[in-house]
This record gives sequence, structure tokens and C-alpha cells, in this order.
Amino acid sequence: MTTPEDFQRSLTNKEVPSLVLLYGQEAFLIKQTVVLLRQSVLASDNDDFNDHQFNAKETTASQILEAVMTLPVFAPRKLVTVRDAHQLPAAEMEQLISYLDSPVAETCLLLIADKIDSRRKFYQQFKKHGVVVEFKPLAEKRLPQFVREQLNQRDITISADALALFAVWSVVAFTRLIPNWINWSVISAAVNWSI
Repeated sequence: MTTPEDFQRSLTNKEVPSLVLLYGQEAFLIKQTVVLLRQSVLASDNDDFNDHQFNAKETTASQILEAVMTLPVFAPRKLVTVRDAHQLPAAEMEQLISYLDSPVAETCLLLIADKIDSRRKFYQQFKKHGVVVEFKPLAEKRLPQFVREQLNQRDITISADALALFAVWSVVAFTRLIPNWINWSVISAAVNWSI
């Protein structure tokens, strides 16, 4: 299994595998990684010909297979995304197993799930032929470093005291606070506030 950091590093080097499974409890970090993956695969945000998105509850294996088997249009790669992949019925997963053995090189099949049952043959085959990345909850002691990295990416500075206060507040409900705070409406006040 690949760590989120290693996978994101490979994406910045434009190393995109044909099979990618992102799962776990940290929705914000998964969203960040999906954005990076989309930027690595698609020529632009408006590349409708090469960007196929499905929700597992509303699709079938045959629809997914049709999308992954067609070649990209006027681009080197295409992206097929299946959200809530953990809700794909077992019978539909079984139909996708043969594709996992020999995926189309010009297609990146991205599955996003809350959780997986690694005992299932589908996930075992996926691990064998693709990249599986688990996004575990961020450790409390790692939170200040994570926030500082996010701020540095946006050229925003924060005092050590404000960062410590932010970290204490965020530990309570990380998955609810970070996505909203990093939208910068509240963080801008914390950054300019001195303790």
C-alpha cells in the first residue's frame, strides 16, 4: 500500500498509474489528492471528452467498462472516476476483475471509497495491479505541521501561538473544521491576530 504523501509526490512528477483506489476517513485529504490526480491526467478542467464520472450507487460495471475501454479524445490520457466505490454491488465488482488484470494504459480508473473489504477478490486484485492509498485520520501531534504546510502553500504566515490555538480548536472536529478553515475566511482573521 502507498502512503498519501508518496502518491501525491508521484503525481507531481506526472507518474499516474492506470488503477488508483483512494479510501479512508479523511475526506479533505482525499479531495486534495483527487484534484492533484485530475491535474496530472486531464489537459484542462473542461475536458469533458476524457473525464467520466460515476457514482457507484447509480452505475453498472458495463457502464464503467465502456468508459475505461474507449480511448481518450485528442489527449494522451483519460480519467474514469467512480465515487462511493464501497457501495458497488459485489456482482458488479466481479465483472470488473478481468479489467484489473490488463487495464488500458491510456486510462486512469480512479475509485474513491469510505472503506474497503480487503478480503474481497476485487480489492485483492486491485492491490495487486494498481495503487491503493488509505487516508487514515491525521494524528493530533501532526496537525500543527499539516496546517503550517497548507498555509505555506498559499504563502500565508501564522504565529506559533495562533497555530497552537488553531490546532487545539481543530482537534475537536478535524474533518469538519479544516475544509472550512482552509477556505480562508476564518483563517485570515487568525493569521492577523496576535496572542
